[in-house]
Amino acid sequence: MCSGSADSKILFWDIASGKAFKTINEHKDKVQTVKWNKIEDNVLVSGSYDKTIKLFDVRDNTSCMNVQISTDVENIEWNPMNKYLFLSSYENGKIDLYDIRKFDTIVSFQAHKKAATGISFNNKKEGLFTSVGLDSYVKVWDCDNIINTNGEGNSTPNLICERFVKKSVVFIF
Repeated sequence: MCSGSADSKILFWDIASGKAFKTINEHKDKVQTVKWNKIEDNVLVSGSYDKTIKLFDVRDNTSCMNVQISTDVENIEWNPMNKYLFLSSYENGKIDLYDIRKFDTIVSFQAHKKAATGISFNNKKEGLFTSVGLDSYVKVWDCDNIINTNGEGNSTPNLICERFVKKSVVFIF
């Protein structure tokens, strides 16, 4: 298990003892999110308020790739059906779809008017994901058209539906 923290560290934990056994200290600000790849269990991605996303093969002690972005990272989510793809959401309401083979965005789009705080891929349908934002919207997107065309063209995910929610909700897709 691992965790990111406000002191800019990524900690790896031994669950049985409850103690950290490894620390990565590559970020320069709060580590907002860390996520294990759902298919390749040695691959980890992290996002920070230092405006970087870093990719790690945890068998090594340093990141193998990183990208500089223009805003704070809010959340990251791996595609459960494609080990090369992950989403990243940002404080400015944008969402990017990345391909780690090039560590570049396949698509970047404005999903919310305020911070896009949560994203979650569907485990059954390729390309289907949800996003939530501080604009009080929950949105369902389909990026299958982008994934299956290898990101060629300037297409954006199809917005399937959206719902305004007045109160804070937890949404698991």
